[in-house]
Amino acid sequence: SRETDLFVLFFTVLCSELFMEQGIDLLLDVSGSVELTDEHDLFWKYNNVKMAKFSSNSKPVIYNPYKERAEVFPNNFSLVLKNVQHSDTGIYKAVLSSSTDHTKVEYNIKVQVSPVNLTVIDSNSTSFLCERTVICRTVDSTITKTFVCNKETCSQVDKEHATTNSSSLDVYIKEKHIICNHSNQVSWKQERIPISSVCWAAPGTTQTCKRSIIIVKRCVNHRKITTKIQYLYYFFV
Repeated sequence: SRETDLFVLFFTVLCSELFMEQGIDLLLDVSGSVELTDEHDLFWKYNNVKMAKFSSNSKPVIYNPYKERAEVFPNNFSLVLKNVQHSDTGIYKAVLSSSTDHTKVEYNIKVQVSPVNLTVIDSNSTSFLCERTVICRTVDSTITKTFVCNKETCSQVDKEHATTNSSSLDVYIKEKHIICNHSNQVSWKQERIPISSVCWAAPGTTQTCKRSIIIVKRCVNHRKITTKIQYLYYFFV
């Protein structure tokens, strides 16, 4: 039956925290009895954005973008959110609204993280460190971060513009790999790329980085000073 396929929440406290997997239908119930009048409406909200509305004298309303994903039950004011994803992580409230708002129940839902895509987009072949720009983003596009990586470390270059979320995303160097890690209290996902294949050389090929050192020699011949400049090139594989 449909009821057995739902991940059902029955809480008697005002605020509850729940960790859950992606792809499950989420049933949110109102705790306690609710009586609607002409002066009272009940709203389901996600992060304070309206999802659905129950009124005493009209049919329930489901707001965009939840019209295709949510189902409501007027007999008990519950709401089902279908096929939850990591981007559905957040605070869900049932709010009884009139001249003032009263929260009937609140759920802090944390959904397992989405996979990540790790992209290496350019390189500075003349740099001694062979730095590369690395972009890591979650598949659901809720987080995107840019880093500059060398053989040893990665530094984030867009901290002030980084997308905030209930999960964390980081890029770092470990065991000769560039690794993008997406995690929260429920789960973690990674993508990793070998350094040898993306920064300094493709498999089976040789790529070099070059640094020049200038040595100045001064020679005194009678009253004449001559300067000779030699360029020595060091190649690093």
